[in-house]
Amino acid sequence: MNSYVQLNHEVFIVPDEKNLKNLNTFELNELIEQIENSIKTLSDTLVKELDLRDELEDEKEIRNTFITLLNSIQVFI
Repeated sequence: MNSYVQLNHEVFIVPDEKNLKNLNTFELNELIEQIENSIKTLSDTLVKELDLRDELEDEKEIRNTFITLLNSIQVFI
């Protein structure tokens, strides 16, 4: 029985072991290419999302530092 996997709004039919053994070389290469393309797309997305997360963490740290400094100044006022 085939499995269905959804990646990035694309649905791939992943053959089970029995059907996989029945695929010819061209079909196997097509499947490999689809999987490699999905991996590349997902990897690129992951890198972008991690970069965004890092930027947001940096911004949060800057804001927290500002708030701490502001509070310390208010103590003197």
